[in-house]
Amino acid sequence: MGLVRAGALPQAAPPELAAEDAALSRRREAHALGQVPGAEGDLGHRLQIETDPSVRAALFLALVAQGSLAAVEVLAEILHAEDAGLRNGAIDALAALPEQAATVLDRLLADPDPGMRMFGVLLAGDLPLPGIELTLFALLNGEQDPNVCATLLEVLLGRGQPLPATLHAATAHRFRTDPFVQFLLSDAQMLESASPGERS
Repeated sequence: MGLVRAGALPQAAPPELAAEDAALSRRREAHALGQVPGAEGDLGHRLQIETDPSVRAALFLALVAQGSLAAVEVLAEILHAEDAGLRNGAIDALAALPEQAATVLDRLLADPDPGMRMFGVLLAGDLPLPGIELTLFALLNGEQDPNVCATLLEVLLGRGQPLPATLHAATAHRFRTDPFVQFLLSDAQMLESASPGERS
């Protein structure tokens, strides 16, 4: 056994362990903030600068724990972030607050930015709102952006919702040069054929 020199300093923890300790501390802080009324802004700021996925998850859970309209506003703002992980986390957190998230849904669906409309459609597909299919039909009827249209079709197909025949035809004509929209419409056609009583 080698001798240890008197007064030798203890070795520092490996960098990965130090990083995990720091992340654990931030997760605990996030959990604590979830119980502090009015901490939504602080949680949102931390989310904008946090890079550790486990801490981000804790921060999103803390916003859900707040369960407030202010938390929903923070989450809606995060949808503007460049980071796809942040945007997806915000959608999941909003879906966990269906009653509160419904207050920002119309704004998202009417946003001039197609990307924000897509997030609104994804959120609408996750919320248990009565009559949401009619809202999605109306959006599809007027949507001009092919990516938003494709998202609408994917959400409706995921809900097993056939398209009215007139809406199917109008959408097929409007996006007649878009191969992905046409592909989704062909899937919708099979669903409509299986549900003839729901077409109008």
